[in-house]
Amino acid sequence: MLVLDRIKKSFENGAKEKGPLAHALLNFAIKYKIGWYRKGYSTPILDRLFFKKFRDALGGRLVFLATGGATVSQEVQDYVTACLNCEFVIGYGLTECTALCTITPTDDRVTGHVGFPGEGGYIRLADWKEGGYSTKDKPYPRGEVVIGGKSVTVGYFNNPELTKKVYEEKDGIWWFYTGDIGELLPGNRLRLIDRRKDLVKLSTGEYVALGQVESRLKSCPEVDNVCVSAAAQNRLLALVVPNYEVLKQRFGSGRSLGDMCRDPAVVRYISSMLREHGLMSGLNSREIPADYRLVADEWTPDSGLVTAALKLKRHSIETFYQNHINDMMHVCTSP
Repeated sequence: MLVLDRIKKSFENGAKEKGPLAHALLNFAIKYKIGWYRKGYSTPILDRLFFKKFRDALGGRLVFLATGGATVSQEVQDYVTACLNCEFVIGYGLTECTALCTITPTDDRVTGHVGFPGEGGYIRLADWKEGGYSTKDKPYPRGEVVIGGKSVTVGYFNNPELTKKVYEEKDGIWWFYTGDIGELLPGNRLRLIDRRKDLVKLSTGEYVALGQVESRLKSCPEVDNVCVSAAAQNRLLALVVPNYEVLKQRFGSGRSLGDMCRDPAVVRYISSMLREHGLMSGLNSREIPADYRLVADEWTPDSGLVTAALKLKRHSIETFYQNHINDMMHVCTSP
């Protein structure tokens, strides 16, 4: 997901550098191509005259792209599919289910989902009342994703308590409760929308999905990565790795990223861009972080701040940047 985000941002920033007209033209071309793509048609003239330069940026020979490390937003999927003009397959799975659980068919022109179960596999949704998800929700059933079938492992080694908590046998099928929240779209396509451990309850009584907020904010061209924290309890806070190339274009190239992250003008600019982008991407006011701190560190598996699949390790990040979080909490609670 992070790699695809960076590809999208690179293309988008390149268009912005050429001016508002080029940026608007790119957005129109993507919308036009995806519209015909969903109807089952190709756009060969547009691909050759407009999108060829994007394919050439990745060597010009890419015909198939597969991802399974993290949920891909529909916006990123549409953007990459249009610009690279290649087959895009998305898989979803867990170690407890012997990796692959669902996959999107290559001939499916509907985007924004993770496909269907493999042969011999089953998927059902379970109500999660605390989070407000129900299989009776409209317009689509929602709930915790439960995977069943022969691919599901028998349990956790030497941990019967945890095994009993998340595994069960029902209707002659061995099931695993994934902790992921999904909804079933028309045609029984599965879309992942949340994760139980990422759903937090604010002191106001409202639930907020931290992973969903991060996914929306990370698509902002001005940033490379975002970690959202609910440490303040009554509002969200955000730790942000800004996009150095964007900052150099706007604030000059003679300064280091660390220096820019400490500049109040840069912080105000990034904060403003993230708030605007968050609202435009569908977040409501309670999901927009109240305060931001910029950090210059690169979040890599070696640093211990992300997993090998580049997923955020929220607790590790919060611990590493505890001083920043304490500072933001002090600001948020000041009269």
